[in-house]
Amino acid sequence: IDHFRSHLIVLGNAKMVLLVLDEVARAGQAEALEQLARGFRMDLRIAPTIQTFEVLLMGYASVGDEQRVAGVIGELSRCRRGVSARGFLLTIKGFLHNGLIDSALQKMQDMQDVGFQIPPFAVVQLFKAACERQRVSEIFDEVAGRFPLHVEVVSIILDDCLKQNNVALAKRVEKQARDEEIPLKKFGAYDVLVKLYALHADLYAIDIFKEMQELDFHISEGLCVGLLARCGDARFPRFAEEIVRFCRSRGGMTLCLYSALMKVYAYCGMYGKACDLYDDILRDGLEPDAIMYGCLMKFSVECGRTDLSQRLSKITPKLDIQNYMSLIRAAGRD
Repeated sequence: IDHFRSHLIVLGNAKMVLLVLDEVARAGQAEALEQLARGFRMDLRIAPTIQTFEVLLMGYASVGDEQRVAGVIGELSRCRRGVSARGFLLTIKGFLHNGLIDSALQKMQDMQDVGFQIPPFAVVQLFKAACERQRVSEIFDEVAGRFPLHVEVVSIILDDCLKQNNVALAKRVEKQARDEEIPLKKFGAYDVLVKLYALHADLYAIDIFKEMQELDFHISEGLCVGLLARCGDARFPRFAEEIVRFCRSRGGMTLCLYSALMKVYAYCGMYGKACDLYDDILRDGLEPDAIMYGCLMKFSVECGRTDLSQRLSKITPKLDIQNYMSLIRAAGRD
C-alpha cells in the first residue's frame, strides 16, 4: 500500500490493483488479500471494479473461506451490483476444489436463478466431487430436472453406479438421458448398463444387449465373457444363453466363452446343461483344457451322468485327487 501511495500517479488505478490482487488470490493468501483490498479501497480510495470482486471471490473460494465469500457477495448487494457469471463460476470452482459440495451447489442454483446458464464443465466438476465423497445419488436428486445432463456427466454418474452397484440410480439416469436425447453410444454407457443389469438379473439387460447389436456396437469377446461371469454371480442363465446365441451368430464360440457359460450353469445348479456343453465343444473343434475336464468330471457326478464321467476318465491321462474322488462317488452311485 505504501509503495502504491508513493507512486499513486502511475500505480493508482484499478488495472494495477487488479494485477496485485490476482497474484495474492492465486497464492491462496486470503488474509493478505482482504487487507490489501481494504487498503486500496479505504486508504487509497481506488474504487473496486466488478473484476476486483471476481478476484476476491476466486481468492476466498479457493481456500474454502465461505464467510469471506458471503461478505463479498453482501458488499456487491449493498452496492446494488450482482455477482457476475465469472464470479459465480470462480466461486463454484473454488468450493468444489475444497470439497464444499453443498455450498457449490447452492451457488449454481443462485447462478441459475439470476438468469445465467450453468456451463457443462461446472456440472461435470460437481459430480466428480460427489463421486469422491460417495454422494452421487443425493446430488442427482438435487439437480434432476433443474440442470441439463451432458454426455460427460452421464458417463461419470453411470461409472459410479457400476462401482457402487446402484442399479436404481442407473435406471433414472438412463431415462433422463434418453428423454434429453443424449447419445448413449458415444461414451460407453451401454457397457455400463448391460453389466449392471446383468449383475442384478434384470431382464432389461437383454433389451440393452439387443439394442447394442442393432446399433452395430462393437461387442468384444472380452465383454461377452465378462457378462457371462456376471450372469453366473446373479444366477441369470436366460441372459447368458442370449449372449451365447449372439456369439454363435457372429462366428462361433471359443473355449473361454464355453468355460464362462459352464460356470453359469454350475452356479445355477444346472449340472446337466453344463455337461451337455461337452459335445458342443467337440463339435466346434475345440479341446477342453485340464481345468475344464476337471469341472466336467465333477458336474457329471453331480447330475448322475456316470457314463460321461467314465468317458472323461479315459480321455484325461492324469487325474488329480479331486477327480479320483469324483469317480469314486460315481461308482458309489452305480
